Amino acid sequence: MQYNDKPLRLAGYLSMLKAYCDEIPDLYFEVNTLIASPPFVASRVVFNCAPNDVFLGLPVRGKRISFSENAFYLFNGEKIQQIWSVMDKMAIEAQL
Repeated sequence: MQYNDKPLRLAGYLSMLKAYCDEIPDLYFEVNTLIASPPFVASRVVFNCAPNDVFLGLPVRGKRISFSENAFYLFNGEKIQQIWSVMDKMAIEAQL
Protein backbone atom coordinates (compact mmCIF):
# COMPACT_ATOMS: atom_id res chain seq x y z
CA MET A 1 0.00 0.00 0.00
CA GLN A 2 1.06 3.59 -0.49
CA TYR A 3 0.08 6.54 1.70
CA ASN A 4 0.61 9.94 0.10
CA ASP A 5 2.96 8.30 -2.41
CA LYS A 6 5.12 6.67 0.28
CA PRO A 7 5.25 2.89 0.71
CA LEU A 8 3.45 1.79 3.86
CA ARG A 9 2.49 -1.67 5.03
CA LEU A 10 -0.85 -2.34 6.69
CA ALA A 11 0.83 -2.59 10.12
CA GLY A 12 2.39 0.86 9.62
CA TYR A 13 -0.96 2.37 8.61
CA LEU A 14 -2.68 0.83 11.63
CA SER A 15 0.12 2.09 13.87
CA MET A 16 -0.35 5.62 12.50
CA LEU A 17 -4.11 5.47 13.17
CA LYS A 18 -3.51 4.11 16.70
CA ALA A 19 -1.09 6.97 17.40
CA TYR A 20 -3.78 9.47 16.37
CA CYS A 21 -6.21 7.79 18.78
CA ASP A 22 -3.62 7.95 21.59
CA GLU A 23 -2.86 11.63 20.88
CA ILE A 24 -6.54 12.58 20.57
CA PRO A 25 -8.54 10.79 23.29
CA ASP A 26 -11.83 12.44 22.24
CA LEU A 27 -11.29 11.80 18.54
CA TYR A 28 -14.58 12.34 16.76
CA PHE A 29 -15.24 12.72 13.08
CA GLU A 30 -18.17 12.87 10.74
CA VAL A 31 -18.12 11.70 7.15
CA ASN A 32 -19.41 14.78 5.33
CA THR A 33 -19.08 13.46 1.77
CA LEU A 34 -18.53 9.96 0.44
CA ILE A 35 -18.27 9.23 -3.27
CA ALA A 36 -17.53 5.86 -4.83
CA SER A 37 -16.55 5.38 -8.44
CA PRO A 38 -14.74 2.02 -8.54
CA PRO A 39 -11.89 1.52 -8.15
CA PHE A 40 -11.86 4.88 -6.27
CA VAL A 41 -13.54 6.05 -3.08
CA ALA A 42 -13.32 9.69 -2.02
CA SER A 43 -14.31 11.17 1.33
CA ARG A 44 -14.41 14.48 3.13
CA VAL A 45 -14.26 13.95 6.87
CA VAL A 46 -14.83 16.71 9.44
CA PHE A 47 -13.04 16.39 12.79
CA ASN A 48 -13.94 18.05 16.08
CA CYS A 49 -11.47 17.19 18.81
CA ALA A 50 -8.90 18.35 21.36
CA PRO A 51 -5.47 16.77 20.76
CA ASN A 52 -3.38 16.38 23.94
CA ASP A 53 -0.22 18.13 22.79
CA VAL A 54 1.29 18.74 19.36
CA PHE A 55 -0.76 17.73 16.33
CA LEU A 56 0.54 17.99 12.74
CA GLY A 57 3.46 19.96 14.18
CA LEU A 58 1.13 22.53 15.78
CA PRO A 59 1.00 23.21 19.55
CA VAL A 60 -2.69 22.44 20.11
CA ARG A 61 -2.25 21.33 23.74
CA GLY A 62 -5.83 20.39 24.55
CA LYS A 63 -7.59 23.21 22.68
CA ARG A 64 -10.74 22.12 20.83
CA ILE A 65 -10.25 22.34 17.08
CA SER A 66 -12.31 21.58 14.01
CA PHE A 67 -10.81 20.74 10.61
CA SER A 68 -11.41 18.60 7.56
CA GLU A 69 -9.55 15.87 5.73
CA ASN A 70 -9.99 14.91 2.11
CA ALA A 71 -8.98 11.31 1.47
CA PHE A 72 -8.94 9.32 -1.73
CA TYR A 73 -8.60 5.54 -1.80
CA LEU A 74 -7.62 3.36 -4.76
CA PHE A 75 -8.78 -0.23 -4.39
CA ASN A 76 -7.33 -3.34 -5.97
CA GLY A 77 -10.09 -5.88 -5.51
CA GLU A 78 -11.09 -5.68 -1.84
CA LYS A 79 -7.77 -4.20 -0.67
CA ILE A 80 -6.70 -0.58 -0.50
CA GLN A 81 -3.75 -0.12 -2.82
CA GLN A 82 -3.15 3.61 -2.38
CA ILE A 83 -4.34 6.46 -0.15
CA TRP A 84 -4.00 10.18 -0.75
CA SER A 85 -4.88 12.33 2.25
CA VAL A 86 -4.87 16.10 2.78
CA MET A 87 -5.73 17.66 6.16
CA ASP A 88 -6.72 21.31 6.42
CA LYS A 89 -3.78 22.41 8.56
CA MET A 90 -4.48 26.09 7.83
CA ALA A 91 -7.88 25.75 9.52
CA ILE A 92 -6.16 24.45 12.65
CA GLU A 93 -3.58 27.26 12.57
CA ALA A 94 -6.38 29.85 12.34
CA GLN A 95 -7.97 28.44 15.53
CA LEU A 96 -4.77 28.62 17.54
